[in-house]
Amino acid sequence: MLFFDNDYRTVFGAASDPKVNMEPVGHFGGKTDAVDAAGNYAYVGQGQDLLILDITNPSSPVLMSMSMTKRLVGDIEISGNYACVANGDNGLSIIDISNPSSPTIKGYYAGSARYVSVSGNYAYVADLNGLMIIDISNSSSPVLKGS
Repeated sequence: MLFFDNDYRTVFGAASDPKVNMEPVGHFGGKTDAVDAAGNYAYVGQGQDLLILDITNPSSPVLMSMSMTKRLVGDIEISGNYACVANGDNGLSIIDISNPSSPTIKGYYAGSARYVSVSGNYAYVADLNGLMIIDISNSSSPVLKGS
């Protein structure tokens, strides 16, 4: 497992051990705050953009598309054909990624969202005020179920 702290330019995890021989095989530039991967695609948060990269060839990732969200992308969770994106004080964005070349923002849940995890029809969203459980079964109209 490799972790890179972009702010301090520090590597931690197994890669920080000098006995571990690691060599980067691919890169896509810019300050990256969030990433998730599913199948042959990586979903990357750079600033307020969600980038979709084809990573079929890891040594040469290819940008498929870029979608601008309302705020900085703090976290991304892929669930089926949707990317749930934590957008800080602008809440949760739900993006249809069924066509990686043309993602579509389907819905928002207003509020604050720092981190997101998805299980079934529910997005579990954490912020500085605690946890929200949001029903995302209707992607264009997410509903708060608990907090």
